[in-house]
Amino acid sequence: MRIGENATSSQLCQSFSSVLCVSLLLSGCGQPQGHKVVDITQDQQRNRAKSTEHQGLKPTEDMPVFVAWYVPGNRPGKKQALELAIWEDGFVLKHSLFSDHLVSTGGIDPQEVAKMLDALGEPGFYKISTGQCGIPPDTSYMVVAARRGSESNYVRFWLDEMKSVSKGRSTRGDSMACFKVWEQVEQIIHETTIEDVSPVDGSRTGSIRGYNLDNLNDTRWKDHKLWILP
Repeated sequence: MRIGENATSSQLCQSFSSVLCVSLLLSGCGQPQGHKVVDITQDQQRNRAKSTEHQGLKPTEDMPVFVAWYVPGNRPGKKQALELAIWEDGFVLKHSLFSDHLVSTGGIDPQEVAKMLDALGEPGFYKISTGQCGIPPDTSYMVVAARRGSESNYVRFWLDEMKSVSKGRSTRGDSMACFKVWEQVEQIIHETTIEDVSPVDGSRTGSIRGYNLDNLNDTRWKDHKLWILP
């Protein structure tokens, strides 16, 4: 459009905007969206770096492929305690019969470990939502985490509710789905045949494969972020 003395203010503004836009594009400055893409990519890289740092343990060497520990809620005198941890090579840490705060070592056939992880997947452990087995505040629950290949999950099971389902006192849909998985979890915890069981000396300190003998809360593989993969 030719700009003359009779041009309206609207036409002048449109012409000026067109000229300015072309000028910005030619100068390389008129690319705000490009900068935004770069920023998003940088954020993703930072998040990925944090995720990689957080998942610094090697799952096949340092982290168990199955672990369960008890959280007592507000029960006085009770503390978190490991129930069972199983590694891919068959190494086992289990709750000791001698004390709530001691563990024993042992072993199982690695082929049995693979079968156990497959059996855990049959009722849907790797697909169940972490929040589906949600628990009220200050109640006792069992944390169960497991990894099979690229599949993994971390689920909290409300123990009182699982007992209610087993006795027919609760028929909530989400509880029933959780209970099917819980039955398989209980079978693993209580019926897995462990060989060469040996109590860990109560005076021993430090860690065993990342399990902190002095404080379960300092055991790194307790963190749910290591199990719920992005």
